[in-house]
Amino acid sequence: MRRLKRRRDVAELIALLQHKSPRVRRTAANALVSIPDRRSLEPLVAALGDEDPGVRANAALALGEFEDARTETPLAAIVEPLATALKDPDPSVRVMAASALGRMKDPRAVGHLESALEDENELVRKAAAAALAGFRTEEPGEAPGEPSAPEPVSRSGLAPERTANLVLAVRVALGVRAHQLLPHEAEKKCM
Repeated sequence: MRRLKRRRDVAELIALLQHKSPRVRRTAANALVSIPDRRSLEPLVAALGDEDPGVRANAALALGEFEDARTETPLAAIVEPLATALKDPDPSVRVMAASALGRMKDPRAVGHLESALEDENELVRKAAAAALAGFRTEEPGEAPGEPSAPEPVSRSGLAPERTANLVLAVRVALGVRAHQLLPHEAEKKCM
């Protein structure tokens, strides 16, 4: 497997996604994480339905390495399968799907990620919150990850009201205490 990864033998790694051994399928999906090749899109989407949760998680992780999932590109087809993976019975798959959707920054993922903020698993909630936090644009001079100004701007073009609500939901999901909320956020939380 290492030899295939070093040679970047995508065709063979794709073939191994069908191997009878879950361990081999997991390793193949994991190897494809570092080789985002469009030939692997459909096989990785299919691997989201594998019986082994490790294969599904690695497939979601690999799909998250693809960029530019805008609606006019072929990569747009992976947003919905990843959104579906947010409902997977295994929390590791849900975490990887949330992370992948966050890296893609496709506006169609926002509603699905917002729903994942209510997941029963804390790691899934945190992954969804982190993914949603990545949708905002840093203001000039603002360090990445710093608290945003009261009216954050979303790359997705969401309305300011929805963006502010999103930021509030993310901050609450990440465990920001009430006294740490900005005044306008505290008002909304109390409503």
